[in-house]
Amino acid sequence: VPGLESQTFWNCSRWPFLASLEAATPMILEEVQAAAEFMSAYPYLKTHGVWQDIFLYRGHDWNTSLCDRMPATCRLLLPELPTKPGVPYATVYNEEVVIFRSEPGASVGAHCGSSNAVINLHLTLKGGRGTSVSVGDERVLLEDGKVVCFQDSFFHSVEHDLSGEERISLVIRVMHPDLTWEALDAKRTDVVPDLASFDRSGSLLSEIDRLRQEYRKLAAQNRNIGVGERSESCESTTT
Repeated sequence: VPGLESQTFWNCSRWPFLASLEAATPMILEEVQAAAEFMSAYPYLKTHGVWQDIFLYRGHDWNTSLCDRMPATCRLLLPELPTKPGVPYATVYNEEVVIFRSEPGASVGAHCGSSNAVINLHLTLKGGRGTSVSVGDERVLLEDGKVVCFQDSFFHSVEHDLSGEERISLVIRVMHPDLTWEALDAKRTDVVPDLASFDRSGSLLSEIDRLRQEYRKLAAQNRNIGVGERSESCESTTT
């Protein structure tokens, strides 16, 4: 998409909700370890070792079965996606939530996304020691409970040192913060139909903002409750 700012690593303060995710790292990890059933991730990119994933959100849809088992995590994320209501996705998978798992010795070769309209928000839940992500010519060491933000269109790779432990991370792929309806003029490949005039109406966007605030309050109220005490499903919070 022409005209979008381009840089390897981004200041994560551009996405304020990430502070809540960092604070909730122990809770998210507990839910992931209790619920996730991983599958082999992108085998054509992996060069060594074990690299697995499972999707929470993809193609405009939430994995409600997984949200049933990870209710607190989904409560934190539901108000934040899509990040720019009223702006169509530049690609079908412009925004995603995926959990990755790798074992010591895993290596993911250099690769890049299909669009400059995607920013990766990478939260390491466990196993950051001995793991790094390289984007362009820059390399950053990963830390447990910390988010690293980078542009998906740059070549990037991941190295998981043999001396480390199992690594689990939560990756949120979001729309570029500068992306607008006008910037997407005739550029979108998103095949999901939408009603442009309805999506862009001021009253609808205002209601979306109100609902997001309500969801954030709900997530904050439940953040300190033990995982074993929660029974509400992802679907029950949206009805």
